[in-house]
Amino acid sequence: MAEEQNPALKALRAREVAAAWGVRAATSSYGPSLSASAGWSGFTQQFTDVEPLIRSGEFAANTRYGQCLSNDSVRTGAGLPAAGCAGIQWDP
Repeated sequence: MAEEQNPALKALRAREVAAAWGVRAATSSYGPSLSASAGWSGFTQQFTDVEPLIRSGEFAANTRYGQCLSNDSVRTGAGLPAAGCAGIQWDP
């Protein structure tokens, strides 16, 4: 009954219980531990249509060729020799 009515004594008991749990937590972290994991995953991709790849390559080559022609026109306009765009060809 005295313990129930004395706030200082209740606080001490609560602190004692908290400290005991802290000691338990600390000592359990030093013991051996066991963990296990299992999983299964996969990825599949079916290649069915080559047309988008061909169009993408063709577009990239045409873009490079257009940029080369533009660069050459600027170079010749500035009095410099053309770099030549013959090496940029689309070959599917």
